[in-house]
Amino acid sequence: MTLTPLIGHPAIGAEVCTGMTIIYLLIIVSLIVAICFLGAFLWAVRDGQYEDAVSPAIRVLFEEEIATDPSPPTPTQTETEP
Repeated sequence: MTLTPLIGHPAIGAEVCTGMTIIYLLIIVSLIVAICFLGAFLWAVRDGQYEDAVSPAIRVLFEEEIATDPSPPTPTQTETEP
């Protein structure tokens, strides 16, 4: 008794799909996916996603100023305690 491969077995549907047509189908699907990723990359580049890659990493290292008013505070009262 010999084991027949499933790809050429008539009960599985060899008439519908052979080994080579699966390869052609996978190549077409992979090309479509690659074109979609290329389109998404070009869209991100065109929208400026990669324009400034250095500043966000450096911005974390610097402290933000606490006061929003750039003028120095003026003394309104002198502190005199006994």
